[in-house]
Amino acid sequence: MTIFRVVCTEDSAQNNKIYIDFAAADVGVARLTHYQLLKLRQYETPMAAQILPPVNLEDDAGKLTLAFDKPEKASVKEKTKLQQLDSRIKLEYQKFKHKDQYTSIELTDENFACIYDFIDPYKPAHSAEEENLYKKIRHSLWLQGHKNAARSPKTKMTLAERLARYRGD
Repeated sequence: MTIFRVVCTEDSAQNNKIYIDFAAADVGVARLTHYQLLKLRQYETPMAAQILPPVNLEDDAGKLTLAFDKPEKASVKEKTKLQQLDSRIKLEYQKFKHKDQYTSIELTDENFACIYDFIDPYKPAHSAEEENLYKKIRHSLWLQGHKNAARSPKTKMTLAERLARYRGD
C-alpha cells in the first residue's frame, strides 16, 4: 500500500480553477508535509486558496481510498466537498501515478527555499543568481497584495509572517 498527501486549492484569479497536488507520504520517501505542499502551490499560483483540509490517498494495488488527515476535525461542508471531488482527485492521481514522481510540483532550489523560509528576499544578495531568486520571491509577494513590501529596519518579518498578514491570520 502506498500513501500520498493530497492538497486541493482553488484559484479565484483563474475562474476558480481547482488544483490537486500530491506528495508521497510513505516513510523513507516523503519529502513534504501537507502544509509545505500547499506553500509550493501558493508559490506557483499566488491566489490559490485551500478548499479542503489535508487529505490522504491510499493506493492499495489500484484500490484508491481518500480520507481526511484529521477526520475528527472535518466539518460536514468539508466532507461534502471531498465527496464532490472524490472522482476528480482519483483521476488526477492516476495521471500523476504514470509520471512516477514523488510530488506533483517539482522541487527546485527556488521553491524549496520558500517552503522553509531559509531566505530573506529583502537582504542584500551575494550573487546574481541569488538576486534573481530574491526578485522572483518579491514579485510573488507583490502579486499576493504586498505592493508596499519595502522593509524597514524595524520590520523583520519572515515570508510566512507576511503571508499570514496578507491572509488576515
